[in-house]
Amino acid sequence: MENYRADKESFDELNQFIADLEASLNDHDAVEYNKYFSSDISWGNSNGGLTLSLSGLHPVHKEFLEGPLKSRNLNIP
Repeated sequence: MENYRADKESFDELNQFIADLEASLNDHDAVEYNKYFSSDISWGNSNGGLTLSLSGLHPVHKEFLEGPLKSRNLNIP
């Protein structure tokens, strides 16, 4: 197993990733939010719903971001 050492560049990249996700959620932009997901993603919810692709997951994110979450903003400390 390789030794992993977090360096400043990795830390900066992680912070940028989190900032990008936060911004896309606060902009209610499913396209930007989904850009980090693989096209063959598997996703399930607590109600038993299942999708096996990004094209199936995108409408779910779009519906939530433009519906129930429209008036919400996220702040990741």
